[in-house]
Amino acid sequence: MRARGEDGLTLIEMIVAMTIFGAVLGMFVTVVANFTAMTTKTVNLADQSADARVVYNLFDRSVRSASAVNRPQRTGNNWYVEWLSTVTDPELCTQWVLRTDTDTLALRTWVPVSSGTTTPSNWRTVSTDVVNTNAQAPFVFTAATMTSPLQSLGVNLYYQRGADTGPTQSNTTFVLLNSGISALSNPDVNDDDVSDKEVCTDIANRRP
Repeated sequence: MRARGEDGLTLIEMIVAMTIFGAVLGMFVTVVANFTAMTTKTVNLADQSADARVVYNLFDRSVRSASAVNRPQRTGNNWYVEWLSTVTDPELCTQWVLRTDTDTLALRTWVPVSSGTTTPSNWRTVSTDVVNTNAQAPFVFTAATMTSPLQSLGVNLYYQRGADTGPTQSNTTFVLLNSGISALSNPDVNDDDVSDKEVCTDIANRRP
């Protein structure tokens, strides 16, 4: 029997108190971890959508005014597409590349020349979160026909930041308002998915 003034916790009471405290602390840590994960996922999803809007706007401003677009090509892990804008002064070639091994989407431009070669700008990285596989073609060409007399370019991209965030898909078809059946890159007589005559071929190492 404890004497008055010597009240305190017994070993059993201390063990019980520590067990309760540990359980409460564990629940608190779990709540904080779940909240952090949810916040990170929300931020990543917002960033994915923001990336998609930026890329859409860049395509929208450029490809719609183009006069001809080449059929997209894959070289190794890289997907390429180029088009020519003749409504600008000077005329302008634009090339996009998706590097599926690094999830990098980039573009560059150059002023075309009638003979010889010209120098393109440096690659401008637009996104590092495009997770298309080699089997998910990011660029899809549709030739102009008598019933649909304008070329079009489909852009199908998957954006993903973080392993716990599902991809955001952006799928848009852009119609080239200044193209037509007579566009240089339209014919593919041998049906090999390569334009018989391509625009914007006047730079060295065109699809590195």
